[in-house]
Amino acid sequence: MKTIVKLQGILTLMAIAILNNPTSILANNHVDYSDCPKNAAHCEGTRTWKDGTVYEGEFRFGEPEGYGTMTWADGSSYEGEFREGVRHGKGIQKNDDESVYKGDFVDGFMHGQGAYHFACGHEYVGEFYKDNMDGNGSIQFANGTAYTGKWKMGKPHGEGKFLRADGSTITTTFNKGQRDGEGSISYEGNQLNGSWKNNKLNGESTIQFANGDQMICSWKKGALAKGVVTYISQDGSSAKKSIEDLLANPSSTLNAAWVIYLDAKELKTNGQDKQAMVRFQIAKRYCAKKSALQNHIRTAINELK
Repeated sequence: MKTIVKLQGILTLMAIAILNNPTSILANNHVDYSDCPKNAAHCEGTRTWKDGTVYEGEFRFGEPEGYGTMTWADGSSYEGEFREGVRHGKGIQKNDDESVYKGDFVDGFMHGQGAYHFACGHEYVGEFYKDNMDGNGSIQFANGTAYTGKWKMGKPHGEGKFLRADGSTITTTFNKGQRDGEGSISYEGNQLNGSWKNNKLNGESTIQFANGDQMICSWKKGALAKGVVTYISQDGSSAKKSIEDLLANPSSTLNAAWVIYLDAKELKTNGQDKQAMVRFQIAKRYCAKKSALQNHIRTAINELK
């Protein structure tokens, strides 16, 4: 018997679910041996079950209560506090897949503050509600991405911030694991302000570039809308231009390349890999050579191959 948190995927933005464990660790199991009698108000001893489960620690009237260690036949274990035969209080759960939870338990559930280390290297620290990540918490993924913010029933829900592997940060509202609401994408002095609907950029957005220029453009269902954009130079002059025009102009080439890179990232996030590959190739052609962005683009292209 154990408690395992399983990651199902990231973005949708992330969809995270948890296997609930029964509240009683003694359910449907028969005692083979116990040296603590049921009429003893306090006893320290050992109990074994026919399936190989072993408990060592404190008892109250024949049930684990107080501090003790439970070990299962598969090698998983729990060390910590018990009440009326179930995990209750502070404890450490080690599972046979090498995942580990350290924190609060209530009536057998991970509940309260805790830290869960996944076997694959991910790490969540924050609040739990009946075995689900729920409340405020942060998860660090093994690939360098991270999410910090609100959770509900194992999924990002509410205000949160997602750090991507390329160093860009998405700050927005999440709804059941998906971006949904106004927010921003920031990267090395550039910032897009817009809104998402069902995890897709949608509607008008304003982009402030690191060099002081700005762009007003539109998105439709997670892709940069075709047509012209409004480009405002740092001197205050503005013009309606196509992205192709901006790429051809040396003063706006790098900014336009970043917008195309954003477009490719959104397409990739929403499963449109072929279109994303085309946009990544364009961004690679026009971005600054030997730059961090160029390296990120190469990584993204390799992931799609």
